[in-house]
Amino acid sequence: FSGSQIATLIWSVASLKRDVPGLVEAVPVLMDMLEEKADTYEVDPQGLATVLWSAAVLKSDVPGFRDALPVVLQRLERGIKLLIPRDLANIVWACGTLDLQGEDTDALINATLLQARSKLPEFTCQGLA
Repeated sequence: FSGSQIATLIWSVASLKRDVPGLVEAVPVLMDMLEEKADTYEVDPQGLATVLWSAAVLKSDVPGFRDALPVVLQRLERGIKLLIPRDLANIVWACGTLDLQGEDTDALINATLLQARSKLPEFTCQGLA
């Protein structure tokens, strides 16, 4: 699987978790695969933003999610300029929902807010809410 395919699979699990029993058990394997791809920059920033959103939707109850988040946060910060306003809003929401704290989170939030400020005219009302 490519990095974006893995991110999409994780998003699918987060979106369907209530409807498909046993689906969440696939996430630790996917997170291991994603962490390996993220280490080699094979996952684009949008995919990483999607994974962070998925972690928040799943409430990070899945084993392996919290362990892989530092890599996701660091790679997101480096690729923040490539994200659209919806992704920027989702990053802030996900970090808040997961109650993430620490240097990696602070750096990502600061970079996200700077980027959001520069893209403010592109935000929708929902993205600003």
